[in-house]
Amino acid sequence: MKELYADSKCTKLVATIFLMNLCSIHGINYKFVDELFAFLCHHLLPKPNCLATNYYATRALTQKLGLNYENIHGCANRCILFQGDHKDDVNCPKCGSVQYKDVINKVLPMKVLSHFPIIPRLQCLFKTPTMSELMLWQSQNSIVNGLMRHPCDSKAWKHIHQKFLDFVADPYNVHLDFDANGVNPFK
Repeated sequence: MKELYADSKCTKLVATIFLMNLCSIHGINYKFVDELFAFLCHHLLPKPNCLATNYYATRALTQKLGLNYENIHGCANRCILFQGDHKDDVNCPKCGSVQYKDVINKVLPMKVLSHFPIIPRLQCLFKTPTMSELMLWQSQNSIVNGLMRHPCDSKAWKHIHQKFLDFVADPYNVHLDFDANGVNPFK
């Protein structure tokens, strides 16, 4: 939560996430991101400022917060994702297209799927006892009287309760074991 520069209305984190979001929305490549951050840091913002100067530093900052993403290579024709059994394949088993633009050096994949893993984000929500209680509200406070007050009262949620009985039987399947100091069970 460090200020970007003295008397700034913006913090280092907010500025970095905002700029990285703009770059990803508009499909800007890493070299341009490096030049953009260096230009902003050295020429536009007043000295001293704490804005990262390159893409590597911004990724390091966002990864500390659990905002990292994973890339999975995909077939150019959208047949499969090259993961699991197909992780080391060079050609698509369905259509035969190549995975990489440069097959010899295995660089520059034809398609890349970037996704945010959900497990670290769910773990962040269960880090504190207060947030854990809020996350489990629907399993503890749902009242069945025909009125819909929460998504857990909807037909879709009731369908999940009917289909996945083991999930319904143990709403605490995260098994939260906080010690006396409230230390995070997920390490």
